[in-house]
Amino acid sequence: MGIKHKEPRLIGWLSAVYRPVLRTAVKTPKLMMGIAHMVFLGSLTLFPFLGSEFVPTRREGTFQIRSTLPPGAGLDSAISYSKRIQEVLGDFPEITGSYARVGRAEIGGDPEPVNVVATMVIQKPLGESTDTRFDLVRKVIQPLF
Repeated sequence: MGIKHKEPRLIGWLSAVYRPVLRTAVKTPKLMMGIAHMVFLGSLTLFPFLGSEFVPTRREGTFQIRSTLPPGAGLDSAISYSKRIQEVLGDFPEITGSYARVGRAEIGGDPEPVNVVATMVIQKPLGESTDTRFDLVRKVIQPLF
């Protein structure tokens, strides 16, 4: 009257392979720890190659200056601060333009309070600028403090 339980062939094969490996692992924990350490150390040899394949360097010709004013700062003070940043940026010939966003974005993906000023800086094309991107950022940040 009953239905006889029968394991699928794949499960039977996997169990036949897995059980002896499991028994060996339980009987020889020091060997298993040694193997685990060797695999870990082997994985560290791949670490230097990760950045070059998964995270490409982006050179879009822009960078962002994010300023956080004191928590009690109002909209008027944030706007005047953003104008001061844009005046300082106008003194650099390597910069072709800039625009600022004060407070919350139009979409909810990047909500920020009114005391946060995000200024997007647009650079000249790579071939026309004499400074590297990092040198330009250092030069721009100094007068702002």
